[in-house]
Amino acid sequence: MIRRLIPETKHSKMIADLITVDKDLCIGCGLCASVCPYATIKLEDGHPVAVKVADINQSQCCGCGHCVSICPKAALDNKFAPLSAQKPIDKSIKSFSEQDAAAFLIGRRSIRYFEDKSIPESVLLKLLDVAKYAPTGCNLQGIKFLIIQDKAILLQIKEAAAKFLELQAKISTPPG
Repeated sequence: MIRRLIPETKHSKMIADLITVDKDLCIGCGLCASVCPYATIKLEDGHPVAVKVADINQSQCCGCGHCVSICPKAALDNKFAPLSAQKPIDKSIKSFSEQDAAAFLIGRRSIRYFEDKSIPESVLLKLLDVAKYAPTGCNLQGIKFLIIQDKAILLQIKEAAAKFLELQAKISTPPG
């Protein structure tokens, strides 16, 4: 039996059915409630329920998916962090050394190497599908992408960006 937990949410543009819980799988451990950054989940009668804001039918849920990730029985689902899209963590990640972590977090990640060839749309779509899981403010994932492969349009964008940057340099440079 699936029970709706959060019918509407303030931080997720009032999207209905953001989180659901399968009561047959749920063991009532409370981990989902303990990791919720907005404290919008509590246990009632041994199962998670949404904490409503004042007298209105809303929750403060930000859609981060922490509750989905921590559930040992995969009893919770979240529209923005669907259980079906979650991958098991590679156990080798736990052996991430301090040096490896520092190299990854401190190192330059913006390496640009361009080739004069188009990237297949299927590759772009796969990369964008992965990118949607990148952290954003409040985990809202409110990012949109536009794929432009027309070289004439790309050239116009490049020229407009160059003009803008030149203008910014003139404005930002102190006189004398």
